Amino acid sequence: MIILFAYIIMNKNIERIAVQFYLSHPKMRKFMLVFRDTLFPIKPRFSGLAIKAFNDPPWIDETKNSVFNKTSNDLKNFQFGSVLSTGIDVHKVDSLLWRHWIVSYATKHALKFAKSDNFIFVECGVGDGMSAFYTLREISTDSKICEKSKIHLFDSWGPMKKEDLLESELGSEDRYSELELKATQNNLKEYDDLIIYHKGYIPKIFDENPESPDSIIYMHIDLNSTKPTIDSLKYFFPKLVSGGVILFDDYGWNNHKDTKHAVDDFFKDRSGSLLHLPTGQAIFYKY
Repeated sequence: MIILFAYIIMNKNIERIAVQFYLSHPKMRKFMLVFRDTLFPIKPRFSGLAIKAFNDPPWIDETKNSVFNKTSNDLKNFQFGSVLSTGIDVHKVDSLLWRHWIVSYATKHALKFAKSDNFIFVECGVGDGMSAFYTLREISTDSKICEKSKIHLFDSWGPMKKEDLLESELGSEDRYSELELKATQNNLKEYDDLIIYHKGYIPKIFDENPESPDSIIYMHIDLNSTKPTIDSLKYFFPKLVSGGVILFDDYGWNNHKDTKHAVDDFFKDRSGSLLHLPTGQAIFYKY
């Protein structure tokens, strides 16, 4: 015990001396940091699709059976069809946890702050239904909210078409041809009563049956292309109530700079704020 106590005291003294030396020798700081990182590397607490973080992610503070953590675990039972198109091993869903935390947060924000008596959600670009799954789980935590909620899911569940792509996006032609509506419906079957599916291409699908909502509190856009993204904004932004949110999935990625510029231009003179996130996502809060 005495030896252990002496070891702890010695380590604290060494640490104090090292810190003092670091602060008083600015020219040596770069070398000292390289030395530290080589001998005592700090392991990231999260490493995933878009970010590497050395601090604890927020879901660690939640119980194992919390809404978010249970959803993340249940997601591993999904039938995934988008592996070929994304180039990402989506079976390793833990790598997407930060992305999905933002989806859950945006959903809860809309439920709390949107000025509406009904809770109508829209998602444009659904794929296998991962993002919608998190949104539906958050909605379902309150039976009273469920009674007033619907989520409209818009997707072609088919290949991306050349005429909908900018020149810089032509490499995406025919992507997502392996997606199937039935697979997504099976993934989300737990919430059939809350979902309205819209199969077709944007913007034409907005004017077809089933009827699109005329007032929404939340919109998620994950279309991987500029023109359908802006078409979705033009159609639904006037229907978004004050306090509602729009979550973008592709905003900050280098291969979607045209989308980012178009989104920035769209919101230039509109009331609200656009928050850029390190995950590559962005959230627009409507005032």
